[in-house]
Amino acid sequence: MGGLGILLIIVFYIALTVFLLIKAKSMMAKLLMFIIAILLPTADAVYGRYKLKQMCGSEGGLKIYHVANNVKGFMGYANVDMIKKYGYDYVEECHYKSICYGYYKDGGEIVRKDDISPKSKYLIKKEFELKNGKYGYQKYLIEDIKLQNILATDTQLVFMGGWAEQFLGKFTGAGGGNVALCESSPDVLVRIENLISKTLLP
Repeated sequence: MGGLGILLIIVFYIALTVFLLIKAKSMMAKLLMFIIAILLPTADAVYGRYKLKQMCGSEGGLKIYHVANNVKGFMGYANVDMIKKYGYDYVEECHYKSICYGYYKDGGEIVRKDDISPKSKYLIKKEFELKNGKYGYQKYLIEDIKLQNILATDTQLVFMGGWAEQFLGKFTGAGGGNVALCESSPDVLVRIENLISKTLLP
């Protein structure tokens, strides 16, 4: 049903454009009408992608402000691979701030412990914000829990689309969403691992 709605809108827009082109009297008026018909649904989409590229260069990617040494573990990303691959002693995570668990080195094994009291000095956090309905960012950051200062960030910026893309997106089953993001940004798991391993050194 959504695809049919999009098709009808496109057909209507083309038919209206053709009608106005026929009604226009001079060649200059026809040319101007054609240019407007092309730019109306696409201009802000093209500009949006151009601006996103600029934002990616200045705001996106990995930014490390302070490196911490001799880090035993951290909280917020309880992935066992961080212990196996990078040599941390433990990783911890809390749900709803009160139910916490973690994975810890115990001799030659890695064991899970539930209902723990976290001992981590550093916290991995995720933020998402949408600005003006056009741009958004997904940011992972490392915070010193005690000092509450940011050690590093990794930011992925997204463009939610021009008005025509957002309008047509409402007719799809998936709804609206991002249509463009920073091209150089790797997979999210790679981003998180890079952020942690390059900022929190065991």
